[in-house]
Amino acid sequence: MADFSFSSFCAGGTIMGVRGRVPLPEREREMAAGDSVCCVVSFEGWLVGVKANKGRYFGDRRRFLMNSFSRDVIRLPLPSGASRSADAYTRSLPIINGSGVLHCTINAAKCVMLFWKVVLSSSPDSGSKCVVAATSMIKDAVKLALWRPGMKSWSVCYGNLHMLSFGKFTTNLLVFEICEDDNGLMVSRVESCVIKLPGVMGTANETWSIVEWRGKLLIVVTYFGEFGHNIIEIRVYEVDCSTNPATFTEIKSLDGDCNFISQLSSKSFRLSHYDVVKDDLMYFMHGRSFDKSVYNMKDGTMTPITADMSEDKI
Repeated sequence: MADFSFSSFCAGGTIMGVRGRVPLPEREREMAAGDSVCCVVSFEGWLVGVKANKGRYFGDRRRFLMNSFSRDVIRLPLPSGASRSADAYTRSLPIINGSGVLHCTINAAKCVMLFWKVVLSSSPDSGSKCVVAATSMIKDAVKLALWRPGMKSWSVCYGNLHMLSFGKFTTNLLVFEICEDDNGLMVSRVESCVIKLPGVMGTANETWSIVEWRGKLLIVVTYFGEFGHNIIEIRVYEVDCSTNPATFTEIKSLDGDCNFISQLSSKSFRLSHYDVVKDDLMYFMHGRSFDKSVYNMKDGTMTPITADMSEDKI
């Protein structure tokens, strides 16, 4: 949870009442003194922590990766890595099959970042192969920041950025290809793929989420009832982006795996070889109390995860 506390799950999918807390290393504990340090996402045992500046537009003060078990820490750099504007390197890319331009800059003289969503390509245990991608929002502007071990600053991309862009009858999925040159990580290609799903219009009564499952890209569509106060249906689609428009197939089973779905991070776990979980479960942690539920794909039942989880802990 956001305050580095954690809970266990019962076999039926609900959260147990007993909670523990991941202890911060000494330097990070001192950093948290007198101010809050939040956990914004987790990935295979690693936590991403940030300490925000006071004030809406000042951005994060510090960022770090921490292993929950070994308590190893990787401190992430500030977004600014150059003292001279001449050190900055910029590339502009048009969006293929779409409109707009994406601008990417390394060693920007000044950049304010407020981490909102963070995704890791692999565990930091793998060394330099790990890529950290962060979505930052400042003054309603969206930035995509890329970093890998060895880089002294972030590669920051500016633009009207949407991973899923809704239209009246279609949804566009932006696909980014990342390369590395002498300057660091850089986006080498941006393509917009059109996704057409029957009966899915991208309305206010739907929530779309992306999750990787066994090397496949899934789109999970959550349908809400009138006024959006209850989940009435879940649909899961496997997406093939090799064609445009992209093709899709609705699936009814996760082969015993379970998925955690939220607006900030979605993750699939292969649990079919464990005895604890045998059902195809999908945990929804969107933040609102009626969204925190576990959905069983086998029988279509929906069960609340917990009734006492406060909104600010998610």
